[in-house]
Amino acid sequence: MEAMDANCEAGSACLPGKKIADRTFAEAALELSRQGDTRRALTMLQQGIDRSRHDGDKYGEITALNSAALVHSMRGDFWLSLAASIDAFFLAKAHRDRLGAAHAMTMLAGSLLLMTPLDTEIGLLKRALSIAEEARDIRLQIRVQNLLGIMLGDSGNFARAEMHFDTALILSTAERTDFDRSRVLCNQANLLRKRAQHAHATGATSACAEYCAIGLTLIARVEANCREHGKSVLLVDALRIAAMMFELQGLPERAIDTFGHAWKLAKEQKLRSTLPSLGLEIGRLELQAGRLNAAEATLTVALQEAVQFRPSPKSAELCEMMAAVRDMHGDARSAAHWRDECHTARGAFDAVKRDVRAQIARVAESVEAGEIG
Repeated sequence: MEAMDANCEAGSACLPGKKIADRTFAEAALELSRQGDTRRALTMLQQGIDRSRHDGDKYGEITALNSAALVHSMRGDFWLSLAASIDAFFLAKAHRDRLGAAHAMTMLAGSLLLMTPLDTEIGLLKRALSIAEEARDIRLQIRVQNLLGIMLGDSGNFARAEMHFDTALILSTAERTDFDRSRVLCNQANLLRKRAQHAHATGATSACAEYCAIGLTLIARVEANCREHGKSVLLVDALRIAAMMFELQGLPERAIDTFGHAWKLAKEQKLRSTLPSLGLEIGRLELQAGRLNAAEATLTVALQEAVQFRPSPKSAELCEMMAAVRDMHGDARSAAHWRDECHTARGAFDAVKRDVRAQIARVAESVEAGEIG
């Protein structure tokens, strides 16, 4: 009871089961997001935030903010995810909700993959993991282990990354975690894709083929689970990873076809945030195949969607690729326009990054100073 009381604002009514109710509400919203209905999920969570503020329920507000950060991340809205996480962190800090702060730190680390040095992210995650272990929050432990696997894989530390994914899978077998094992399996497959890419770059052809084969076996399991349970967001991600491995295997047509399935599903399910990154990959392969008109059509749609999520590095990359297409068409004026757009998009992203880094520095300082307990 002491731990539960510590998470309630002084003088507020903190009834037994209140935390469970908040988590159940948040989980219902997250389930909608996994099925692709992020708009409805965010509406539910905003209602939860408003209600919690009206009732003076700080725990409920922190829970809803952390969940909103996760939903924004799932739909690809990097900036709103960051904002919700930062709000949740400082609210949790003010009300001595260590677990709420740990959840916010985990989301921040996940959102910061393009923003800060890896050491900053890993430091936040290690502190969050420590709090999660003390609180015996298995679900948060899985999320942190999963993120550590992603980050270490990005840095080329493949063995340690695999260890964290293995730990996440072991933890996910515990009762009542309700954590989607398929997400961890998908990230394991993506780690194999990273290993295959590294092997390909270093001329280790047989190792590349082996990593791709194992990774595609994992992806097949993830795809089957996603189709059975209607997990369209994860399915799009799984198809994207599979397509990248087909390309590494020297099968560009199969890669384009698989990317195309992901593109079609994303459009059908209105998963608009995934279209810029998918369009970038499809456009690149179409360009390599000499299909200029097809590449231009794909990039046009991707750019229209990227505008909704500016500033972002994807906008700049899409503009740069469109400039290449216009050059190939012999349209120097249009190519120059798209190069200017690329420069503008990169500048806007860099400007926002500076502001975000200042905000994140405040979070890191609080963690390092031990201000969250």
